[in-house]
Amino acid sequence: MEEDIKRVETLTPQEAGSIIGKNAEYIRALLRQGKVDWGTAVEGKSGQWNYNIIKSKFLEYADVKNNKQDDLLNLIYLELVDMNKKLTRYEEL
Repeated sequence: MEEDIKRVETLTPQEAGSIIGKNAEYIRALLRQGKVDWGTAVEGKSGQWNYNIIKSKFLEYADVKNNKQDDLLNLIYLELVDMNKKLTRYEEL
């Protein structure tokens, strides 16, 4: 029966942070505050925090985050192109 159990791949806060361009403390803070569904933070008896980041869930989150950033950058680009066209027309007058 134990052979059927698949080990869940995890990431460290450092690894997760590097994927989305943030530092490890940013990732730790999100986990401690319970603001994400891709990992957990548990404070031990000694006061030391332990972090568990589920790789598959985090990568889904990172892709959504990156897609939103890409959409925003595309909107900014389109606005800049439009502004450039307007400036070019103004200069021709």
